Amino acid sequence: MGFYLQPHRSQYAVSASAVTRSSGCTWTAGANGIAATTGGATRPTPDQVHRLVPVAMETNPATPGWSLSDLATALHRIGVPGVDRSGQGWGAVASTRASGRYLVVQGVSAAFSNETCSGSFDGDHAIGVHPRTKVDAAGVEWWWIDDPVCFTGRWERAAVLRRYAEALEPSVLFLAFAGSVPATVAVKPPDPPVTLRFHARQLNPAQGRTIRVPVGRLANVRTAPTTAAAIASHLRRGSTFSAYQVTDAGERLAGSSRWYGDRSGTRWVHGSSF
Repeated sequence: MGFYLQPHRSQYAVSASAVTRSSGCTWTAGANGIAATTGGATRPTPDQVHRLVPVAMETNPATPGWSLSDLATALHRIGVPGVDRSGQGWGAVASTRASGRYLVVQGVSAAFSNETCSGSFDGDHAIGVHPRTKVDAAGVEWWWIDDPVCFTGRWERAAVLRRYAEALEPSVLFLAFAGSVPATVAVKPPDPPVTLRFHARQLNPAQGRTIRVPVGRLANVRTAPTTAAAIASHLRRGSTFSAYQVTDAGERLAGSSRWYGDRSGTRWVHGSSF
């Protein structure tokens, strides 16, 4: 099971206003969180989120950017609530995110490597933190983030994110969306159709037929049901051939003209091999 992954919003988008480009990290992170939490049903631009809170109603109109309280006000007004959980420490960040919630976490961007897109900015910042997780071969945990200065979401190590957050405030400044990001279930793509060839009929269900040629011999897999066709491969005694179709119009061998074919109708084994 995974989580819905929304298209990333950047504060540096061509269509973004000057104020969003210069000071809009918090409301841009909020725009990403709204889209993630609603499963893409609500996808405001950063500027649309910014307009939900007039400057005169901001926590501190004299300073650039937003506080997390300002973001909580905007989220309430758009109908996708979030709660300012600042001061509860990194453990609260980790546990809240593990419950499937999207977070907006403020910190100091200098914690990020200059090898990443986040390295283009080193000041006080806000990013979106998605519940998507992976663990690499070394056992290191990585979290998916939406950094507003980037043009795509990216992976970052959880330990680096902790340094980022605690560099601004040891008890951590973060907002948690009230609802969880919708879960997604991997759906197996449908099997390709069986291509019937050489007057074959489909085997439904397909058959896993065991090769029973004499010890020391190999079964020929041919490109058509005749010994005149090229040999595509060989199968050893005891191996399995997946048969999706059968024809009785092939070359007659050992008293039978029955051949078994694969899904594409390009691999055939005579019935005497089973």
